[in-house]
Amino acid sequence: MHTAGQTRSKAVPRGRAKPADPAEALKPLEGMWYGAGAVYPSAYGPGREWRSHEHTEWLWGKRFLLHHWRAHLDDAPFEGLTVYGQDEHGGYFAQQYDNQGTAVRYQVDIAAGHWRLKGEAQRAEYAFAPDGRTIDITWEWRDGRSWKPLCERRATRAQNGGF
Repeated sequence: MHTAGQTRSKAVPRGRAKPADPAEALKPLEGMWYGAGAVYPSAYGPGREWRSHEHTEWLWGKRFLLHHWRAHLDDAPFEGLTVYGQDEHGGYFAQQYDNQGTAVRYQVDIAAGHWRLKGEAQRAEYAFAPDGRTIDITWEWRDGRSWKPLCERRATRAQNGGF
């Protein structure tokens, strides 16, 4: 029963920790970025150079982070959107869509300065520099037996918030 002077709090079911604030955990990716790196030959295609402009912003309410990228793999356009958020169990996810018709969901493990995205056929590691200016990103793909390099790139935060 609620009486005067008491504050109400949301109840958390027993055996389940209260989820962390997704805005705080996902904040390092917020902003505008330039990407550059290499895509290696794989089942997905030939080796190519990666160049991208990327913009990450919050959906109103700061529950989901929207990451939009426009990349050029040599001269081939590659564009997509990833929605980062927190599920009902307090875990993080990334739901990715691209202009090639791919829609895939990744489990995201977040530790200080380091994110791991895990999917059935691909996985990635994001290493955030302590000053927040760069992210070193590596992707791998699974050929059914083992994990193989897919691409490596560095994202550099755009100066003054713009391109």
